[in-house]
Amino acid sequence: HANLSARAVRYKIIQEYNRHKQTVIEVLRNSPGALHISFDGWTSRNKLALYGIACFFRDEKNRPCKIMIGVPEAQRHFGSTIGGEVLDVLHTLGVRPEKIGYFTLDNAENNDTAMEVIGAELGFDGRLRRGRCIGHTINLSAKALLFGKNANAFEQQLSGAEALSDTEYAQWRKKGPVGKLHNIVVDVRISHRLIYLFKEVQKDEIDRAATLKLRSKKPLKLIIDNDTRWLSQLYMIRRALRLKTSIELLLIKYKAQWEDENRSKKTGQVTQAKLAKKPRILRDENQLTDKDWEVLYHLEAILTVFETVVKTLEGDGHIRRRKQGWTGSYGNIWDVVLGYELLLNTLEEYKQLAADFPDPEHFRIGINLAWDKLDEYYRRLDETPIYYTAMALHPAYRWDWFDETWAHKPSWVEKAKEMVADVWLSDHAHLEVRTSSSRGDDEPPAKRPRFFNPFEKNSRLPNSKPAYAAIIVSGEYQAWQTDREASDGDVRDPIGYWITKQSRYPRLSRMALDFLTIQPMSGECERLFSAAGKMVSGLRTNLDAEIIAICQVLRSWYRAGLIKDLDPLLKSHLESKLDAGCVTLSEDELALAETKWLLEGENSASEVDDSSQQQQIEELVSTSESEAE
Repeated sequence: HANLSARAVRYKIIQEYNRHKQTVIEVLRNSPGALHISFDGWTSRNKLALYGIACFFRDEKNRPCKIMIGVPEAQRHFGSTIGGEVLDVLHTLGVRPEKIGYFTLDNAENNDTAMEVIGAELGFDGRLRRGRCIGHTINLSAKALLFGKNANAFEQQLSGAEALSDTEYAQWRKKGPVGKLHNIVVDVRISHRLIYLFKEVQKDEIDRAATLKLRSKKPLKLIIDNDTRWLSQLYMIRRALRLKTSIELLLIKYKAQWEDENRSKKTGQVTQAKLAKKPRILRDENQLTDKDWEVLYHLEAILTVFETVVKTLEGDGHIRRRKQGWTGSYGNIWDVVLGYELLLNTLEEYKQLAADFPDPEHFRIGINLAWDKLDEYYRRLDETPIYYTAMALHPAYRWDWFDETWAHKPSWVEKAKEMVADVWLSDHAHLEVRTSSSRGDDEPPAKRPRFFNPFEKNSRLPNSKPAYAAIIVSGEYQAWQTDREASDGDVRDPIGYWITKQSRYPRLSRMALDFLTIQPMSGECERLFSAAGKMVSGLRTNLDAEIIAICQVLRSWYRAGLIKDLDPLLKSHLESKLDAGCVTLSEDELALAETKWLLEGENSASEVDDSSQQQQIEELVSTSESEAE
């Protein structure tokens, strides 16, 4: 295609979209359940304000599917504008109002207005259909833990420059142990002298190691955090704790060298004039005390629980074979309530520990603020029936989980039961439902290990089976409450379970499958932005919004298997290789692999952010090293 002009390429791209659009329209129309939507905004390198719109549904064989259905340009970030763009995309693909399910969005206020606009146009209450991305909520809580109440204001004060100004240095120091560690890491990484001295210190430690295995290790770099991105802080803290002894030896050696270089030849002492110019990293107020290191140890433990919850919920709900040897899914809506419970319980435990900390106070304040933020959004789960319905219709949990976990909050349980019953009676009890199953009634649903990680362990089943005090509802819903099998408690794939129950409970299974396939996070939009960001590189800044959108949408349709004959102009040879191997990839590996083909042909002259790529690589390496140990 080297001889094609820009106009010809544009024509072929638009032609390809028009050729395949009807296929996607038919797929969405024939889906046996609801179409769930997620959308989020992003600004491209060439300053285009784009909104990614993802759709999640079941195909005719009840297999979960995910595609991007549009990437419109929204020149103004008003909720009414965003809502209008979403409606236009749905109209373009012929989506009928009754097919629309639920929305997973972040906590931005303009999304409230957008849902009002969408609901008013399509005939439903937008507030009831709006789920909140738990990833964004966890982000708010983690930032409160690390940086206090005004984390966003603090972030806006940072310049983003590699070297810190004295003002920024002081601002970071005020944030306690994490801020002090940030300053140390920055100073080490921007100084060639400190980089080599740090390597030397580590080599000395390695050479003195007791075993051959330890002596074969290589020095590690400190990981720099990305301003106030909490996961990057976790990786920074984790690496620093691992290299604690080396960091302390580095500062001791550097201090000795600096003092030797600045001693007065007459007195043998460092003069006051010289001390006034002492490097920031050596000043007493910037040193990490034993208490600071203890706080960092506890923060690493807490943030590791946050990380576990995020990684459990950031998937797409698709069952895949994992590299650890089990088959299962991440990103399940029924795990949201369990995730909140795990995080709140963890912070409750650390509240008691932090109360005994005389210093620094940042730790106590951060724990309380993080708990408050999570509790605020946990109490807002009843704004929509999404989360309670997903738990109540999971055969391993049902209402038993609520009755046991919320035994001290009977009003919460009662409200949850009322909400689920209302949805059943108003939207599903009288449906004319067609059923289709890709599994036989005798085929057991897929299962996964019960306690794979701390999140799994927390997701324990009720110990007791109290008699169900049913709200008076009729038909399948009431019948299923008393229809229990001994194997129900072992079910780890409720979607597979309900597929096998379609003939017995055609309406209730439709309701269950619709709710159980809602996304807990808007991660698919983030994955789109990652891919689009690579597409709009420094060599392609003239790409307009329409072409970016069509390319990303077509790529999504092709990756989902909805279209088979995509023009080679829009397809990399790495796509077919990825298709063959992605089933065995972890979520992190899959996310990286999905954007790899867009980097094909790039070189060092492009404006791709090498530092962020290096950071990502170091984070994955750090995780791999930890797993290996």
